[in-house]
Amino acid sequence: MMIPNELSAKFNTLEGRKQIIAEYADSDTMFVGENEDGERVYLSVASTGMVLRTEQENGWVRVNYYDAEGEATGETFDGKWI
Repeated sequence: MMIPNELSAKFNTLEGRKQIIAEYADSDTMFVGENEDGERVYLSVASTGMVLRTEQENGWVRVNYYDAEGEATGETFDGKWI
């Protein structure tokens, strides 16, 4: 499912991320879209938080983790996509 524009606009703030979790925690699908840099992103939302995977322009896959309150809890890299 494509990431709705209203999700993208809210993601950069703590309150916005909390709202996304509240609204989409029951979703059984991953959201797909592009960030402001034109990179492909994949967002998984659960009641326990979110995982954002980004296919960065440099070829690396960055994975950002957020808890149920929308706070960033970590970042890893998951190889290269190209």
